[in-house]
Amino acid sequence: EGVGSGPHSRGQAAGIGGLEVQGRAAIVCGEAQAGLEGPLDRIGEGERAMTLPYEGIRMIDFTQLEQGPVGTQVLADFGVDVIKVERIESGDIGRRQMPQINGMSYLWMANNRNKRCLSVDVREPEGKEIIYRLVDVSDIVASNFRPDVMDRLGLGYEKLKEINPRI
Repeated sequence: EGVGSGPHSRGQAAGIGGLEVQGRAAIVCGEAQAGLEGPLDRIGEGERAMTLPYEGIRMIDFTQLEQGPVGTQVLADFGVDVIKVERIESGDIGRRQMPQINGMSYLWMANNRNKRCLSVDVREPEGKEIIYRLVDVSDIVASNFRPDVMDRLGLGYEKLKEINPRI
């Protein structure tokens, strides 16, 4: 189910990755959940699933368009818990790619399967705090921005390894 009145509404409470999100800085993207369950979400009680090779690894995914999302999607297919971070108001640029089915880019849906999605305003202190809390419990951060963008956002490697030296 989506949170709020649209895919990127503010002011709703939601949770992802054990992190409770409340307020205007972030929301869980409803569209990423609809029809894009992870490979283990369909397993009934009492059934035993085959372990995926990268199960137990968590990744924060800042990638967009094609190259980055495809790479992180392959990792998600192999069991990485990928949490895709998108812009709070507009989401990933790839959501608007053509062709679309029922108003959603089928390329975006394919490139982001098996991922969870969180829209965060990383320019706001509350948004940065949400990312820092996710970094603390994650193993990998992926981005395909220009080289200096993550540093300018306060999310560069040096800052993130202060929070989590394993990143």
